[in-house]
Amino acid sequence: VYILHYVPVMFKLPHIGDPFDYLMLMPPLLLSSIFLGQILSAMVSERESSMPVFVFTSVLFLFLSGITWPHSAMNPLWSIISGFVPATWGVEGFIKMSSNGSSLAQVSHEYLMLWILAAAWWAAGWVVQLTAVRPAMLRQQARNIIIFNRLMRSGYFGGKKIQNDRTDNRQ
Repeated sequence: VYILHYVPVMFKLPHIGDPFDYLMLMPPLLLSSIFLGQILSAMVSERESSMPVFVFTSVLFLFLSGITWPHSAMNPLWSIISGFVPATWGVEGFIKMSSNGSSLAQVSHEYLMLWILAAAWWAAGWVVQLTAVRPAMLRQQARNIIIFNRLMRSGYFGGKKIQNDRTDNRQ
């Protein structure tokens, strides 16, 4: 509510749409963005590598959304790619509502595209979670258990060394 209503009022930006319509545009935009983020999480194996992915995709999505570079000046290929980015449809709907005073019914194309993207990104994210992220997490958990067991056997945690259950017949 703060960003959608109070920021345009503070900076005296054109703001003639209905705040209820803005709020109705937010759920599909948030859901499709979250599900796209789940897909991008497959590219991240460590916590530290998430920031470069975030920076790279933020700049790319900013340009593809049409805020900094108009769609009419884009290469048709980039225009097609921008259709898969939730921010594109959210920005177009928000600009039509805030600048032109359009209602939710008048931005129904953008609204419907956001719901389609939410469903498509959810399905793709589910597949990515099952095929890439979940197996990687299970492998990492197995590695952590092995490392923990080795540390326990070595007495690393300050206690008594834990002996192997195996008998050593070498003398």
